[in-house]
Amino acid sequence: MSDITDSAGGLGAVPKRHGKSGEMPKRIQRKRTKGFDLRAASSNPKGYRYVGRPGRYGNPFYEGMDTGDIPFVVVKHMKGEMGAALNGPQVLEAFGLWLEHHHRGQELAERARRELRGKDLVCWCPLSSPCHADILLSLANA
Repeated sequence: MSDITDSAGGLGAVPKRHGKSGEMPKRIQRKRTKGFDLRAASSNPKGYRYVGRPGRYGNPFYEGMDTGDIPFVVVKHMKGEMGAALNGPQVLEAFGLWLEHHHRGQELAERARRELRGKDLVCWCPLSSPCHADILLSLANA
């Protein structure tokens, strides 16, 4: 098992508290609504980082993506039946497997551990839905 998914603090690990405030890093939904203030939404003394698309930490996989466009090293580790296109849960599974098994994903995982530790992560996904930022939070703060 890799260090991304092991019980010592991988993708399923609970983020650790950081800083003197003892606050847990969290995911913040970015919004276009009038009056939304990202700085006010993050009271984290270590700040926040945008991890959506486009950007370095944006999930390269998306709902409806043709499964033929997914690296084989990711596909061979996916569980269950795969159709012609990725569905929501498969998008997150593919992202986690990519971070774990693909050389570019592994490089991004190492960078995330250094650059995202202790920071709030910002993405467009609704807070009521699972998001790749949750995976990055667990990875960076394990």
